[in-house]
Amino acid sequence: MAECLKLCDPPIPPITLIGVNPVAPAVDALVDTVKSSAYHTFEFDIFCADDSLPFDNWYSILHVGEGITDYEYVGSRVFAIYRTDVDNSIMIVNPIEGRVQFYNHFCVANTWSSYKLVVKPLSPSNRIAQLFINGEVVAEDNESNYGMSKLVGDGVDLQVWAGREWGIRGTASPYLIKNLMYTPGFQE
Repeated sequence: MAECLKLCDPPIPPITLIGVNPVAPAVDALVDTVKSSAYHTFEFDIFCADDSLPFDNWYSILHVGEGITDYEYVGSRVFAIYRTDVDNSIMIVNPIEGRVQFYNHFCVANTWSSYKLVVKPLSPSNRIAQLFINGEVVAEDNESNYGMSKLVGDGVDLQVWAGREWGIRGTASPYLIKNLMYTPGFQE
């Protein structure tokens, strides 16, 4: 596959990391490693489980990062998805360094939702991260709000995890992931 780190012409097809068969998050379950792109899209569906997990902790569902640490450094956590500690809602965290919560999705138990995280150019020196849930933009932020580049750049090895435990966090094994696709580069 040809590498396209900026505007892709012609567009490159998405890389399928998890297909149509659902995968349950497991303890430190590495799905794949992909090369980062300053502009990119991650798309996936998550099954919102019922109250089968205790409400005592955040539970990992999906985690993408370069593996140095789980948060705080540019690119170390491109994004992470957790089941929160208070209800069945899904927390999308940290596509931009220093921002803990990007969006909290109050999902409906025993249903699927579609998520899409897009990083695209806002201007020649600024990128924007947008989160779509079920086709609607629900959150966005741009790196100029932070005074310098805080999103992952080009050519970094990113690890994609279906469940990534760190510290006291657990794994949300009753939740399911399917249709996980990564598209490097930017297409209008």
